[in-house]
Amino acid sequence: MRPQYPHFEPYNLSPLDHHLPPMHLTFFLTFKPEHPAQALSTLESGLNKLLLSLPFLTGNVARVSQPRGVRQLHPAIPALLDEYPMLKVKHHDQTYIPSNRSSDRETTKISYDEAFIAIPLYHACNELSPAFRLQANVLEDGIILCATMHHTVMDGKGLTNVLQALSLCCQNAYIEGPLVPLTTSAEQQFGRKQILEAGLAANPSPSIQTEDSSTSDKTSVPSIPEVPITRRLVICDDKLAQLRDMCASLGDESTKLSRNDICAALMWLCVIRAREIASPGSADANRKSTMMTVSDTRGVMRPTLPETYMGNAYTALCTDSPLHQEAYFNASSNSLANQTRGLVNGLTHTDIASVAQLATAIRQDRIALNDEYIRKDLANVLNKPDWQPTFLEQCDYGQSSLRKFGLYDMDFGSALGKISDFDIPDGRLSRIAWDLPARYANAPWELRIGLEPKVMEGLRMDPLFQWVEVK
Repeated sequence: MRPQYPHFEPYNLSPLDHHLPPMHLTFFLTFKPEHPAQALSTLESGLNKLLLSLPFLTGNVARVSQPRGVRQLHPAIPALLDEYPMLKVKHHDQTYIPSNRSSDRETTKISYDEAFIAIPLYHACNELSPAFRLQANVLEDGIILCATMHHTVMDGKGLTNVLQALSLCCQNAYIEGPLVPLTTSAEQQFGRKQILEAGLAANPSPSIQTEDSSTSDKTSVPSIPEVPITRRLVICDDKLAQLRDMCASLGDESTKLSRNDICAALMWLCVIRAREIASPGSADANRKSTMMTVSDTRGVMRPTLPETYMGNAYTALCTDSPLHQEAYFNASSNSLANQTRGLVNGLTHTDIASVAQLATAIRQDRIALNDEYIRKDLANVLNKPDWQPTFLEQCDYGQSSLRKFGLYDMDFGSALGKISDFDIPDGRLSRIAWDLPARYANAPWELRIGLEPKVMEGLRMDPLFQWVEVK
C-alpha cells in the first residue's frame, strides 16, 4: 500500500533553479550492509520519516506558459507515485559492486544504465516529472542506492543536504514521534523568497507570469552517446600542491591559488590539447577558449542563504582563457613528447606558465562573485523571454566540485552504515567533469568526466595529465 504524503502548495522554482537544464541527475551511493533486508527496511522507514518533514520531495516539476521555460513544483499525483514510487527496490542477480582498482579503471566503461535508476533518462522534459526518487539496487555483495534529483529543483549541495537529512532519519527510523529535521519546508520557502526578492530589488519590473499552463514547447535533454565516454580519473593531491606552488612563484602574490583552481586549470588545458589532437585544425586558433565553473552563492548573498537550503544556489562562472588557442596547439604538438620534461619537477616551463595563467583567471572570476553580481544575474533571468539556460552551449569545458560535500562522513545508522563509494557515471554531458567528494582529508582527487572517445584518449596521453594522475 502506497504511503500518504502531506500536501504542499504549488510554487514557482526560483531564478537560480532555471540556471540548470531540465534533466535528472543521479548520485550512486554504495553501501556494504551485513544484513541487506534489514538495511532496506531501515531505508524505507527513514525515507517515510523524511518525507513527512519535507513533502516537496514527493512533488513533480511542471512548466508554466509565460515566460517560456518557467517551471513550478506541483504536489504528487497518485499515477506518478504508482509508476515511480519514492523508493524502488530492484535485485540484480550475479551482479557485483565495481572495483576501484586502477587496473579496472583502465578497462571498465561505466554507462548510465537505466536498470539502476528510478526515472527514465528522457523523463525530465515531460509535462510532469518527479523531483526526487530513490532506487535501491541489491547486488550480490552490497547495495547501490541511486538518488535521482530533477536538476531544476535542487543542486548537488541540495541533494547532499537531502541525503544528510535522510541519514539522520535512518539513524532514528524506528523512534516514535517526529524527528527534529535538518531543515523545514518553511525554511526552504523562505530561501526561495529571498532569491526572488534579490532579483526584484535589482530590477523592480521583471516580466514574469505565474499562471499554470502546459503549452510550452519541450526542451531538449542532453543526448545519450552511442559509445560510453565517461571515466573516473584519479589525480594526486600532492602533485596538485606542488603545481600550485610552482604556479604561485610565477604569478601575482596577491592572488592565492587553491588546489581547486589548479585542478580546474590543468584539466582545462589538457582537454583543449586533447581536442586539437583528436581533430587537428578543427578549432579557430585566434579564438579564446571558455571554461565554466560553478560557485555556491549561499554564503555570498546578503543576507546569506542557509547552508541547508536545498534548492539551486550555484551560479555559473564562464572564464575566458588569457591564452589564445594557438598556445595550446603548439603545446600539444607531436614535439611535446620530445621536450625535456625535467626542467621543474618533471614539467616544462610552458606547462607551468599555462596552468598559472588559467588558474589565475579562474580565481579572479571567483573572487569577483559578490552579492551585487548575484543580484544582477537574478535580474537578468527575470527579464529573459525564455528562461532556458544557455551557458552549457557557450563553454568548451566545465567542471563542478563536490569535493568538500562530506558524503563519506554521513552515517545512515547501524543497518546501512556509511557510504563506501560515490559516483556520478553520467556520460550525457560531454566536456563536463565533477570533482567527486573527498574520501578523507588530502585524499586523491577523483574526477568523473565525459569526453568524446578520441578526446579521452588524448587526455590520458597528455604528459601533464600523466604527471598528476594516480595510476
